Amino acid sequence: MKNYKLYKTKNKIAYKIPAKDKRKRNIIIAGVGAIAIMSSIFVYSKLTDVKSNNENENYVGYYDVLPNFNTKVKEDNFVVLNAGDYNTQGTLFQDLKMSYCNKHDISLGVIIKTDAKTVLDIYNDIDYCKSLIAKYKLDFPIYLNIDEIMENDSLNTSQKSKLVECFINKARENGFCYGLHGKDSNLSNFNNYCFNISGFNIYLKMDSNTVKYTGDYQILEDLDGNIKSKVDYEKIISKSKLNQKENFIKDAYYIVEEGDTIDDIALSFDMSVKDLLEYNELDEKDICAGILLNIPNKLCISEKLLNDDICDTYIKKGVDLSYCQENVDWDKLSTKIDFAILKISEGTRKDNMFEEHLSNCDDRSIPIGVYFITRAKSVLELTNEVNTLIKFLDGRDLVYPIYIDFEKDVNVYKEDGYDRLDDMLSTFKNIVMQNGYKPGIYCSKSNYCSIYNSTENNFLDDFETWVAGTKTYDEPCDIDSILDPGCEFTYQDLTARCNMRQVSESAKNSGAGNYCGCVDLNYCYTDYENEDYEVQCEIKNIDKFNGYDKLINAGQGILVVLTATSIIVLKKKNKSKKNTVRLHF
Repeated sequence: MKNYKLYKTKNKIAYKIPAKDKRKRNIIIAGVGAIAIMSSIFVYSKLTDVKSNNENENYVGYYDVLPNFNTKVKEDNFVVLNAGDYNTQGTLFQDLKMSYCNKHDISLGVIIKTDAKTVLDIYNDIDYCKSLIAKYKLDFPIYLNIDEIMENDSLNTSQKSKLVECFINKARENGFCYGLHGKDSNLSNFNNYCFNISGFNIYLKMDSNTVKYTGDYQILEDLDGNIKSKVDYEKIISKSKLNQKENFIKDAYYIVEEGDTIDDIALSFDMSVKDLLEYNELDEKDICAGILLNIPNKLCISEKLLNDDICDTYIKKGVDLSYCQENVDWDKLSTKIDFAILKISEGTRKDNMFEEHLSNCDDRSIPIGVYFITRAKSVLELTNEVNTLIKFLDGRDLVYPIYIDFEKDVNVYKEDGYDRLDDMLSTFKNIVMQNGYKPGIYCSKSNYCSIYNSTENNFLDDFETWVAGTKTYDEPCDIDSILDPGCEFTYQDLTARCNMRQVSESAKNSGAGNYCGCVDLNYCYTDYENEDYEVQCEIKNIDKFNGYDKLINAGQGILVVLTATSIIVLKKKNKSKKNTVRLHF
């Protein structure tokens, strides 16, 4: 109590603090208050500040994000979260983190860290991916992490290949923007010993000082954890309409009835008994009345599907026909195809075989669409071509679209003497739609890329797309052996999705060969025959750890309250009797 002057009050004894000590006390109080205020401002700034860090859009990435306390991830970055798999939550507070990225315009992708050992595990992972797409905006790819598959000694090379292949096929069918993720050594071994993955989106994580994987990779994570992307996937996914629940296909279900045998069931779905049992992880002895079987979506047409539902998958095989196919064996062809696209005209001249092909399709109830080759250089010329085509149709109903065929490079519409491509496409679309038809574009991959890059307002969104070209496009092959490559294709760093693909110009043994016995083969991925077609998919509940998410938000609230409380307490102390601190004895 040295240097403090003692004096009496009515009930207590107190010391008067000298002015010098009072100033020290006020400085301390002011300092504590300032620290509290600065802390509050700092926290608030971190709640809201996700502005650009002036990098190229979606060039810098992060494997995780800490909502509301993040000091790194900006709105022009991307985040790829570990989402676990269908039976394991990946990142803690996952729901909060994904919602945070969506809210703050941070591009978001996920890694499925599967521990799959069976095909059924993989299909459950696909359902889990659907549930994520249905709830969040995923504008970066969905990556399958292959590390556990590759490091599982109980799986042989064939089994590892099949698991990854099943994921790829299902992801493609459901319109995912997908890719593969893993350690460099695992990706390299898979590419060398399982199958070639150099054409896929690859997110490579380095595990040594040099990269061993010899294929292209789009995202690289170095040994220090720095993540860089060569591709702005957000732009690709948006324009190609990938990662949307509207793209989902639904697998079918079948309830075994009395008297059914596994052989009969497998035959009705065009499957082998082995594949059907493996898909359901069952033995033949397990098959009995009342058992529900999962049926893969590609070939599941049956009158006995659960709830009389029909599989929503729509992948059908068709041909396009012109004057080149004069002598068609229609009885043979009709057993090979589900639809036909007929050439109706070139310029304003009707195709010589159109009427005959049309009549034969009518006789066999083969649904059709038509295409015409434009020779127009101007909107006026194109208007004449399309109006002439409409007259040729004479009110005829079409199931499939009317396709405009750009045989020449569409970049000519940038040259003198040609009207703008945007104006040409708008003219075609408007006339076709006014007459009650669907407008479509037939083009090569290069023309698709040119239209994508050169037109305004994303014109491809307004058209049904039919794209030509695969690796084996011009190799003669039996029509029954040419496999569906999927609706997604990559060209010059552009990953896109189309409604129909022309997969071969050299299909043999169809009954409709040209002068060299070949016909164009197409796979269609859109259900034009059912205009009320609407995808329905059971979305699994993934709201795990929501309680923890709420705790984080509550914790942030408590922090702000404590900060405010400390300020109020300090103010109250400062308002105590002037120059007096009461010390009770």
